Amino acid sequence: MSIYPAQEVTAPGLSCQINPSGHFSCHSSHITQVLLITTDPDQLLIHQMALEMTTSWTVLTANSPSEALELARSAKPDVILWDFELMPSSLDLLTSLRANAETTLIPIIILLERVRLFDQHYFASLGVAGIIGKPFDVANLNQCIENFL
Repeated sequence: MSIYPAQEVTAPGLSCQINPSGHFSCHSSHITQVLLITTDPDQLLIHQMALEMTTSWTVLTANSPSEALELARSAKPDVILWDFELMPSSLDLLTSLRANAETTLIPIIILLERVRLFDQHYFASLGVAGIIGKPFDVANLNQCIENFL
C-alpha cells in the first residue's frame, strides 16, 4: 500500500497520471472522444471500462452499423475503435465511413481475432489506421490506440 497521493503530470499534447499504487499511464490530450463499435455486449463493457479507467476520454458506444454511422456523423469522434467482424454489413459500414465527407478523416482502428500480413494490407487499402490483434492487454488499450495516431 502506498502513502503517496495520485499525481498528474502534463506537457503539451500529453497527460500522464501516477496513481497511489504506482501505476503510470499516459495519453495524448488531443483525443477526447472515442467511438467504440461492437456487437458483443461483454466486449463493449470491458473495452469501455478499460478506456474510461485509464484515460479521460469520452467513450461513445454503438452495437450496430447504422448506430455507428449515425454516431460517427453526429459526434465526430477523434477515433473509432471497432471490434471488427467480417460480414457484409461491416464492409458496408467501413465503405460508408470512408465515403462520407463528415467521417472520412476519422481514424479507424480495428480489433481482430487473427492478424495476417494480408489483413494489414487489405485494411490499410480501405483506409484503416491500424489493427490490434486479440488477445491484448485491455489495461494498455489506450496506448495501443495512441500508437496508431
